[in-house]
Amino acid sequence: MKSGKNKWLNKSLKILLYFLLITGIVPTLMLYDVLPHSHTGVWIWLHLIPGYIFLVLVLVHCIIYRKWYKAWFAKKLKSPKTRLTKFISVFFVLTAVSLLLEDWVSSKVFLTIHIVIGGVWMIGMLYHIKGKKRLKMVRKG
Repeated sequence: MKSGKNKWLNKSLKILLYFLLITGIVPTLMLYDVLPHSHTGVWIWLHLIPGYIFLVLVLVHCIIYRKWYKAWFAKKLKSPKTRLTKFISVFFVLTAVSLLLEDWVSSKVFLTIHIVIGGVWMIGMLYHIKGKKRLKMVRKG
């Protein structure tokens, strides 16, 4: 299943994930007055634009692994790795929904919800990526 396009997609997702982490932390610290409010709008756009690109790439990733998702919905998958992927899938949707709610309502409460849910999702994603590297090392012996 690992084609050249899929490797490129996974690498792009990984780079964007780290970029979103950095560009999400800085405006969050500005929001809660830990950092001065210099160039807040720039930081927000540096987080939003890659975030939307990431959303599209994740959807492409899900389409590529649609057989896995079909098996998930058929309840045929039960490994710890599967539980982690289910967890991050649910939190990905919650993060996106919380962002949409924040955009419509423009409230610090929804932004805080987005930050918390997104933070939990980010931790799950980082573990998901690290787990794949560990799995490759085990298979190689």
